[in-house]
Amino acid sequence: MNNDELYRQLREKQWRRPPTAEEAAEARARLEGHPELEADWEAETALTQLLSGLPDVEVSSNFTARTVQAAERKLAADRRRNQGWRKWWRLHWRIVPRLAFAAFLVSAGLIVYDQVQSQQRQRLVEGLSTVAQLAAVPGPESLEDFEAIRALTPTPGADVELLRLLQ
Repeated sequence: MNNDELYRQLREKQWRRPPTAEEAAEARARLEGHPELEADWEAETALTQLLSGLPDVEVSSNFTARTVQAAERKLAADRRRNQGWRKWWRLHWRIVPRLAFAAFLVSAGLIVYDQVQSQQRQRLVEGLSTVAQLAAVPGPESLEDFEAIRALTPTPGADVELLRLLQ
């Protein structure tokens, strides 16, 4: 048996009855080796003396029945409180999968909608680029006066000075 167990037993014996000379000597020996327990021992001794000076109180004849009823009421209240929690928890686990499925469907719908919009935009861009390419091609009318236009705007010749500097 370790010393803390011995100290605890001495303290509990003191609660029930005054310590014998042998128990008091054991307690003093224990306290000499551990001065940190001395304040605790003195407080326990003073409290025990105060409580032993109080008169004994008569316990009512139905004390046990009332105590058992109070304990049963507390258990019933705890059960009701736990049942409410369980009921909420069951409801929660019924709703969560449904909400998750609904969120999945909404997300999938938004992704498909975005893809369709993207494809439509791509087709529109391709169509506009085709139209833009057709508009950039000159018509056959511009080729009729090609010689006259070329004669009006002679192309500049090579810059001889620049070519000489580069060599």
